[in-house]
Amino acid sequence: MSYHAQNVPVSGYSSISGAVPPIFTGPRAILPANRVLLPQPTWTSSGLGKADGGKSAHHIAFDMEGSHDGFGISLLDVASRGNLNGWMKRANDLLGLNTDKIYLRLVWPGYEHIDFNRAIPINSQTTRGALAAQIAKLIMTYISRITSETPNPAGAKWRVGAGNVNLEHIYLISAFCMQANTFQVVLQLQFR
Repeated sequence: MSYHAQNVPVSGYSSISGAVPPIFTGPRAILPANRVLLPQPTWTSSGLGKADGGKSAHHIAFDMEGSHDGFGISLLDVASRGNLNGWMKRANDLLGLNTDKIYLRLVWPGYEHIDFNRAIPINSQTTRGALAAQIAKLIMTYISRITSETPNPAGAKWRVGAGNVNLEHIYLISAFCMQANTFQVVLQLQFR
């Protein structure tokens, strides 16, 4: 007797429920086999955990020109380029956010004990490309901070540092509003 996967009932339970942001339920790009979604816990005002499940009204995607939606952009490429126009889709689009700053909250699996919440000043002329550059700088600051830290055992797979996850592996996919003007990013890791 043989079993086929499609005949076996599958539970909807997941030990990482809430780790995939609610905004990321739409179509995804066809990704290289060596690329994975970083399973970040979502931030809420009451702490880390599962978000409310609704879609964010403010979702800002960052994709390379010529790629499928959801493909993202290399963090190091964003950080090293001055002008993202012609390289990133809709880089010159204005954000249209009605605030003078947003907060970026970064939560890396295994390093949840390190609170990283930074303000990003914006105005009516802030573009998608300018925001991507600011986010890339903050992610690089965060990664340099957690490199010397020890992750909790559950997050050991996502350890940052030499011989593990490095800046060259990180792709910025999008930023989404979790609450008020607090944003979290969707990241993917591509290993060579």
